Amino acid sequence: MEISFESGTQKRVLLGASLAGAALISFAAGRLWLADSRLHSNHLERMERGAALVPGNGEAWDRVGHFRQWDLSEPDPAGAIEDYERAVHDNPLSAHYWMDLASAREETGDATRAREAFERARAVYPQSAEVAWNYGNFLLRQEEYPEGFTQIQQAVRTDPSLLPLAISRTWRSNRDVNLLLDRVLPATVDAYFLALDFFAANHQADAGLAVWQRLLTLGKTFAVSRTFPFLDELIAKNRAAEAHRVWLEALEAAGLPHEEPPRDSLSARPSPKQP
Repeated sequence: MEISFESGTQKRVLLGASLAGAALISFAAGRLWLADSRLHSNHLERMERGAALVPGNGEAWDRVGHFRQWDLSEPDPAGAIEDYERAVHDNPLSAHYWMDLASAREETGDATRAREAFERARAVYPQSAEVAWNYGNFLLRQEEYPEGFTQIQQAVRTDPSLLPLAISRTWRSNRDVNLLLDRVLPATVDAYFLALDFFAANHQADAGLAVWQRLLTLGKTFAVSRTFPFLDELIAKNRAAEAHRVWLEALEAAGLPHEEPPRDSLSARPSPKQP
């Protein structure tokens, strides 16, 4: 019977290689666990040591930068900029990291370099509603209204859930209802009614009337009940003639008979059946 030493040697080599591989995997797993534990410790020095354990990991330095920038006891936006710069160096294709860098640069008063970081975020993810929204708000803060409104409009077209906030931010940055209508709101019934409700709630009857006229130009039907908050605001402002007109126009848009509202108050308005 012949004994194969070669076969035994191969087995021992394979076993040794397997054990070495397992040891390396265990070491790497332990290193990642330690890094993660430190990064979630909410202690700056430990977080920095954790980030150092995972070189090339942009997420780690972005997390450190967040903690440093928003630390309530001792915020350090200048130091956060260095962390965010490490993050974008490690992962230049993250729009999120570029926006964090832009935020910190703006906070330190460096609007020029903040704009550069926002532009990099746009280049990385041009279709992002989040990027367009944050960049647009930055431009509004810089009083660069036309381009700011363009970015806000792109954001709400991509993500309609941003519309209520876009109406509020745009109006408070520049109280020009025509700019809101022309440069931000999409020409839809729902968008116009969101604006109408906003102006009713904020007692801005004139701005609401401008939105109402733009709404009518769409030639779309809608439930009369959607006009009630704005009608109530007109009545509260003693603008009965305009409330009367809006009521009749709402009935016409809904395809309903043009009934006269009660003389004493439109607050007791009838509730016509919708078609």
